[in-house]
Amino acid sequence: MNQRAAVLLRYRFRSPAQLRSHLHAAEGRALFFYRNVALGIGQRVSLEVSFDDSEHHVLLQGSVLSAIRGITPGIWLEFVDTGLTRTRLEGGVAPRRQLRLGCEAMVQVDQNRSLTIGRMVDVSMGGARILSVGDLRSDIAVRLRMLMPEPAWPQELGFAQVVRADLGGVAVRFLRTDPRTRTASMKLFNAVQQCWSHASEAEHPVICCKDGTNLDPRPPALRALFTRHEVH
Repeated sequence: MNQRAAVLLRYRFRSPAQLRSHLHAAEGRALFFYRNVALGIGQRVSLEVSFDDSEHHVLLQGSVLSAIRGITPGIWLEFVDTGLTRTRLEGGVAPRRQLRLGCEAMVQVDQNRSLTIGRMVDVSMGGARILSVGDLRSDIAVRLRMLMPEPAWPQELGFAQVVRADLGGVAVRFLRTDPRTRTASMKLFNAVQQCWSHASEAEHPVICCKDGTNLDPRPPALRALFTRHEVH
């Protein structure tokens, strides 16, 4: 992906309960510590979380809040309005029919000859999520065209239907009954999946979360949520 795209990270827990214990809620945000990775403050990230005891995946999108050096090197990641605080995870991670992958792409959205531009932030075989596209009707199909796509991505993505609007964006379902849309959406998903095959991966330490032990360093002070800095 291009230099401005989100960095792709993967993390594996044994269970969703362990994810709950490592998401630190603060001021409407969720903070997560990722070990042994060095990234610049403010760098966007897509974090895919998987579990040993489940086929479910959780996709979190945010940015690097602060970095730690020394005995426990790593980065604190900040996720805004994910809804994945410990309170909302009490019922467990809801299953998804299709795997979603983080995807950074600017797209042109054409609905009944009214054009807007948004940012695609994730994609599955069946659809995608697009931010900052304004109000779109669910009863009229949209036509999606990718702007400055990666070489392996399709430029004309085809037709989709708006199925949900939330958090300043929309979820769309590809109209795969259209042969060109079906081919293009499959090509896009395969290309993004190839990008994810090179993502950095980490696993939850075996000795963590035993007898109430949490090996995360102390989360950044609340002021760090608004003044980004590096911790030495």
